[in-house]
Amino acid sequence: MKKSSKILIILLVIVTSVAMIFTACDKDEQPVDTRPQTVDRLVSVALKAQNNSWKVDMTEAEIKALSAPATYVVAREWTLFFADVIESGSLQEGKISRIADYLESAEGKALVGGEVDVNNFFDVVRSIGFTGADVETLVYDVLHTFISEGEGIYNRAIADIEKIMGDATLTTEARENAHNQLVKMQTGRDSFKHASLGAEETIKALEDAESGVKNLVSFTYNTAMLFGDGSNSGLFEALQDGSLEGASTSEVATYLSSVVSSVKDMSATIESDAVSIRSAINSLMGFYDLVVVADPTIETIFTVVSNYKTLPTVLPLACDFVENLETIALKGDDYSFIEGVMGCFKEGYTEEYDGANLYIAWSRLILAMLGIDYSESLDTITTQWGSAKEVINDLMNELVVGGNEGAGKDLSIYLAFMLNSESEEDNINGVKTERFASFVLADIYLKQFKKHYREYKSGVVTTPDSLIGSANFLMKYYSGESNVSINTNFTTTWYEGIVNGTLSKMESERTPLYEAAHYEMDNLTKTLTTTFITGLLDMASLTPQKVGTDGYTALKAEVENIYTQIAEAILG
Repeated sequence: MKKSSKILIILLVIVTSVAMIFTACDKDEQPVDTRPQTVDRLVSVALKAQNNSWKVDMTEAEIKALSAPATYVVAREWTLFFADVIESGSLQEGKISRIADYLESAEGKALVGGEVDVNNFFDVVRSIGFTGADVETLVYDVLHTFISEGEGIYNRAIADIEKIMGDATLTTEARENAHNQLVKMQTGRDSFKHASLGAEETIKALEDAESGVKNLVSFTYNTAMLFGDGSNSGLFEALQDGSLEGASTSEVATYLSSVVSSVKDMSATIESDAVSIRSAINSLMGFYDLVVVADPTIETIFTVVSNYKTLPTVLPLACDFVENLETIALKGDDYSFIEGVMGCFKEGYTEEYDGANLYIAWSRLILAMLGIDYSESLDTITTQWGSAKEVINDLMNELVVGGNEGAGKDLSIYLAFMLNSESEEDNINGVKTERFASFVLADIYLKQFKKHYREYKSGVVTTPDSLIGSANFLMKYYSGESNVSINTNFTTTWYEGIVNGTLSKMESERTPLYEAAHYEMDNLTKTLTTTFITGLLDMASLTPQKVGTDGYTALKAEVENIYTQIAEAILG
């Protein structure tokens, strides 16, 4: 059976969000509180970025004259919510002004008018100049304020929309818009009331873990400055895209040193808070799963936080990677390793997608994070190899092999299934492959089901086709039958029944699948400590060459051959 010839090794640390606040003084050094005016400007600019005709102080008559008056009302309420969080926070006033400046730019308007996602916000955060402290406080404040005060957003919007609908002169288009938005906000309010039954416990869990959650947000932000977040690339891919082309090796070393120091300091504080952080995040996501209507920014922040759930348990290992990189790349005034990596990204040395030089650079970096310096003598590399095997063993044990509980076992099950997905065998260590497939698909469909339910109940989608599809799959998985149709009453009780039934079925399947996956992962660990490191060393020792030369063509073929060998060994 032919195997895939490529394995993507990605160190991905997700991060994101938006801003905070301060004050100024006049020439006589008398305090002048200009913060409210600065926030007012931000509100004005944010509304205008969404629609050029919108203003924060529009009269009732002006609002009713809009073709989509209720859309304005809802947008204004969410904008004012974030403004209140910012005004009562600690972000420097200058950064608030820079947010407004950004939203006035063509790039900012495109962001507001386009798809809202984590990576866009990360770009904004970095371009405005936020620090980890800025980001951590804002994320925490938004989460806490939304849970404790969010119902007011819906109530105020509903009251204003009902006033609009009371005007007999309203156009047909405006009335239809008001009706649709009213139903949407009423649904949101009702779901929020239901979620709020557990709000007190959620807020307590969040407050108990405040320092840990904030440290985690800051840690991921600072780490992404080093490794990138999947969109904005961080230090090393910045070399590739040319944005650091003019930087000297000493400047890169200084930057690297500051980020490494921050990552190490933050990791030490988070490790002791791992249990409370996980508890808080689980409570937050349990709350948010019940809320069917929210702002895209809120959606993004909760998504980001949900991705943090497993980080506390692997932070010591992430810190090991960073410390290894520090040991090898930062040797006083010896910048030879950094020069070796930067040398792969000289002008004419990279391609857009699969340049051989890019693979060489990444192999050098991955080896360094494992504690191996490709440029050292064979004896030194052999010694370093022993430590690298321990690092890989620790990583695999933490992630997929030993001591995992509950949903922590899922990664092992996922990897075992993926590694065998092209196999002719119909079992994985004695367990039918179809059971692995059903489990993995149930997890995927459960996430989609929650999303489809929120979208349908909020009116984002008007037909329940996607919701029915995901519900029928989950019903088939946990009860053996699927009977959801267009005539189904999509109540909260119905929704929670499917969610809880699926979770119960997954829990019963988790242990037997994990036990079978354990052996698969143990074999993978052995492969990673031998073939994987050998292949990386082979690639790292190659000499980067200029794209377009005959030598480069040969180099690409050589790198592809080494990469294929690694893939074949890992995929079995």
